[in-house]
Amino acid sequence: MEPRDVDFFMYQTADMSKAIAFYGEVLGLEPIGEVEREGQLIWAEFEVGGACIGVHPPDMGPQPAPSGCPSTTWMRRSPN
Repeated sequence: MEPRDVDFFMYQTADMSKAIAFYGEVLGLEPIGEVEREGQLIWAEFEVGGACIGVHPPDMGPQPAPSGCPSTTWMRRSPN
């Protein structure tokens, strides 16, 4: 079996603010949504082509698996 496409990438980051600025402002990717828990940003997602990039802090571990872009209802949509 050979992979043909990649739909989702998930990366850990020590600094969510810097990661969001990098993917959104530097790379110019479209933000899809964010998740906060107890006032802490624990997830951000960006669209790139037909794929998604998700970032989260290492201490949060994997979050509930999205079913694809755009994210499922557990994610609060970002304002456009």
